[in-house]
Amino acid sequence: MSETASAEAWVRDLRPLSARSAALSLLLGAEPPELRGADLVRLGETFGISGPTMRVALSRLVAAGELTTADGVYALTDRLAARQKATLAQLDPATEPFDGRWVTAVVVGAGSRSASDRGELRRAMSAARFGELREGVWMRPDNLTGARVERDELVHLTATPDGGEVAAKALVARLWNLDEWAARAEALVRAFENPDIDEATRLAVAAATVRHLRSDPMLPESLAPKNWPAQRLRRTYDAYRAELRRTVGLSPHPYAAA
Repeated sequence: MSETASAEAWVRDLRPLSARSAALSLLLGAEPPELRGADLVRLGETFGISGPTMRVALSRLVAAGELTTADGVYALTDRLAARQKATLAQLDPATEPFDGRWVTAVVVGAGSRSASDRGELRRAMSAARFGELREGVWMRPDNLTGARVERDELVHLTATPDGGEVAAKALVARLWNLDEWAARAEALVRAFENPDIDEATRLAVAAATVRHLRSDPMLPESLAPKNWPAQRLRRTYDAYRAELRRTVGLSPHPYAAA
């Protein structure tokens, strides 16, 4: 199966958000992150979620300590509100001029690490947009502001790959599957542009777009493939956010809940 066909199948397989995820997504998109229960029910119906189902989801979120409620208004807890700010920063992180240097993070901690520790580190490094060269060695071009994961078991090194730009592009190809990333980005753009898509599916596409943009390796222009679709996907998503704000009365950023 080609990358394009695989990406189209991936988008087709996206499912509408659950009531829980939709409620958190809508609150994560509000500024401040709070909405009246009646508004959440109304908005849920826009995305194919019945009123009773949304009310049950809200009650469970409060019971789980993920939302607070007072006088019919639901609000994110401090933890999820902090997540809102973090996600904003991750969508389009600040970059710096690229001078050819790369940053490498190497695991040097003594002793064996548990599977959960390794998984936690892998998630942190991926979130920081590092690619894994091999177990315990992570790399990326040194063009992101603050692109470091500060952990006791890591040592950071900065160097320039031998072989110039040709070697650097070969290294990029080893660290990331750029063809797959680009194909999925383009499939998401086409989904947004599909005039027949329903609102529930569009919200699911928006949530997938946020996750996808957070995995953009943010390569410097000299190392990115031609016609890299990341900025086009960001613009398309920004247009959707503006439309959502107009149609349902929310601030932008409908983030997917975990």
